[in-house]
Amino acid sequence: MSCMVVKLDNDKQVEKAKNALEKCYEKVFMDLDSGTPHMKIQGIDNYSDEIIFAKIRPGSTKNFLIQTQKKIKASFANYSIKALDDRCFTPHITLLHLTPPLKDSIGLRKIDCNIYGDYREASFGNQAVKSIQLCLMGKATHEPYYKVVHEVFF
Repeated sequence: MSCMVVKLDNDKQVEKAKNALEKCYEKVFMDLDSGTPHMKIQGIDNYSDEIIFAKIRPGSTKNFLIQTQKKIKASFANYSIKALDDRCFTPHITLLHLTPPLKDSIGLRKIDCNIYGDYREASFGNQAVKSIQLCLMGKATHEPYYKVVHEVFF
């Protein structure tokens, strides 16, 4: 789940981002009053028929995620690192992102919602929120995940 996207031009800015994450973590950790939060994941939806995502059910954990994102954003701003956009944060888990290179390679522009219609309200279980990661995006890699440059655990 991406809480915010920033542009870090050099190693010095990456170090500032690590420090911002550490400071934010202290504030987030103090808000954990009942152990590790667990997201209840149920339902599928989309953004512009290009991003398919699993929804986080409303409740205390969803509220915790929203408040955590606000603290991350504020902590990064204190280190003069600004988010690239100001869109409203909606906690979700991306299942498929139809990026321009993927669109070109498979020749598909939009994803027909009928493909996943039978799963629109399906339950995907619970997922523990165990850490906050600072990841590098956009670098070519053969791994199925972004490169994690810093992580703080609850």
